[in-house]
Formats: sequence, C-alpha cells, structure tokens
Amino acid sequence: MTWATDFYFVKIRASGTCSDKQYGEKLTERLQGEDKDLFLDFCNAYGGFMGDAEVDSFVIGFRLDAKMIFDTFCRDDK
Repeated sequence: MTWATDFYFVKIRASGTCSDKQYGEKLTERLQGEDKDLFLDFCNAYGGFMGDAEVDSFVIGFRLDAKMIFDTFCRDDK
C-alpha cells in the first residue's frame, strides 16, 4: 500500500446512508436459507468492489492534484 492509500483509510471512511442500511436489514429479515446467503454474499462482494473503486479514485485524484501543484509551484519555466 502507498502512503496515499493509508491516508485514505485513516482520514476518509466511506459509509452507506441510513436508508441503504435499513433496506438491507429489511431484506435480510425477509429472506431465508440459500436466498439470504446469496444476498449477503452479493452485499459483501459489492462492498469490497466499491471500496476498491473508491480507493483507486482517491489515489488517482491525489496524484493528479499533486502533479498540478508541483507543476504550478516547482516548475522552472525558461
């Protein structure tokens, strides 16, 4: 992991909205057996995928911003 990724995990935590949690809880209460297991597996996979996508987006944006700042203040135009 890079320090930018570490910064993301320490400082910025993504969380679902309350309505998302409420719908998920209602659905898991109503599902039983294999359907419930499949839904929970889907939720876990989706959460992992979205977490990875958010980290990638943060790192890419951080690098672009750092490059822009470096080009603005540290570049020697002759």
